[in-house]
Amino acid sequence: MDQDAQTGTPEPNTSVGEPEVSPIAAADSEGPGAESKRTEKSRIVTLKDGLDLFGKLMFGFAGLCYVLGVVVVTIHLRQYGVNSLDLPQLHYVTAGVWVVLPIAFITIFSIFGIFLAAGQTENMQRGSSWTDRIGLAVGTILALIFIITFFWGNTGLEFSWKSVVLIPLLGILATLLIFAGAISLRSLTRATPVREFLPFLGVMILGVFLFAAYVLLFAQYTYQSIPWATGGGRASVVRLFMTPDSMPYVQGLNVTASQKNGIVETNSIKLLLTTEKQFVVINADGKAVSLPTDMVKGITYEK
Repeated sequence: MDQDAQTGTPEPNTSVGEPEVSPIAAADSEGPGAESKRTEKSRIVTLKDGLDLFGKLMFGFAGLCYVLGVVVVTIHLRQYGVNSLDLPQLHYVTAGVWVVLPIAFITIFSIFGIFLAAGQTENMQRGSSWTDRIGLAVGTILALIFIITFFWGNTGLEFSWKSVVLIPLLGILATLLIFAGAISLRSLTRATPVREFLPFLGVMILGVFLFAAYVLLFAQYTYQSIPWATGGGRASVVRLFMTPDSMPYVQGLNVTASQKNGIVETNSIKLLLTTEKQFVVINADGKAVSLPTDMVKGITYEK
């Protein structure tokens, strides 16, 4: 009995694992087009991630422009004691784009100049002729002049060194300090001593204060040189046509006007802004006055 008990069916050995399949064999088993399918799926995922990142960047840029636009438009209109809450959101976004545009333009121009200088250095090392160098420099300058002239001619900007050059330079300096401080702070660790941490933090704080000063100066000077039709703050010169019963009201606001053929026509005045409820104009005393929209029957834009 003991011998029969000891004799039994041996159990299968579970310690031996399943046979491994190599990636090459697995790819061969999937068919000849498996590799191309995986590559196509990888490209689709990469494209999807890129579009998602681009959408987030555009959404963040639009939000930044909107916030900057609200600040700039509010500062600009507060000089006349006017509330800007009735303006469309698109106008705020456009005003914010104007705030960022000078910084972006100068940055791109600087990067282009650096690459051009690097290319000239390589050409000098290769022994290129002076004729080629002069031709490249003249062509670059002419192209830049054409771009600036076309840009200024089609947007109606008023040029001044203070509003178009000096203030944007302050903005790009502030932006560089902010980015330099942020990148430096990102490279620090918890083990970094405080004495090494404070200078980078100070640089970033200085950049923030300079950027705030840039936005303030932009709202007071540069924004006024941009036409209202393109999202700026420069008033348009117009003539308003109103109903005859509005003549006493217009004269009380010190807006000069004359009545001809049953229509009240104002002299050339500056139209500061328009909303669904009011027309805000600047009268002869340089003060902003509001005219209800139901009083104005027509507008003639002079420039």
